[in-house]
Amino acid sequence: MTQLITERSTDVIAAEINAIKFQTQTMMLQASSEIGKRLIEAKGQLQHGDWGKWLKENVEYSQSTANNLMQIHTEYSANSQVLGNLSYTKAVALLGIDAEEREAFVQENNVEELSSRNYKR
Repeated sequence: MTQLITERSTDVIAAEINAIKFQTQTMMLQASSEIGKRLIEAKGQLQHGDWGKWLKENVEYSQSTANNLMQIHTEYSANSQVLGNLSYTKAVALLGIDAEEREAFVQENNVEELSSRNYKR
């Protein structure tokens, strides 16, 4: 029996790549929020001054990264619509906009297309 080999078009390949990118971004943001949730829980159990050491020894996050992850959970878990199809970097950049203005900013701008540097009002 002869097996028929069909060549896939570059359009099909590009569509598959973009679908995978979208799935990865979505999973990354969901995972970031879940990590942030757990970081908040751990921080609440630690003594004052132990946070930085715990991060370094247990999860290898800087305090800045941990703060971003916790803020992603705090700010976006209740309103995941704001995140849309954003990358982690753009979601963090949006944190620089006041929470009251963030949703309006997202609605007024195509934030998926904006550079993270443009996330300033």
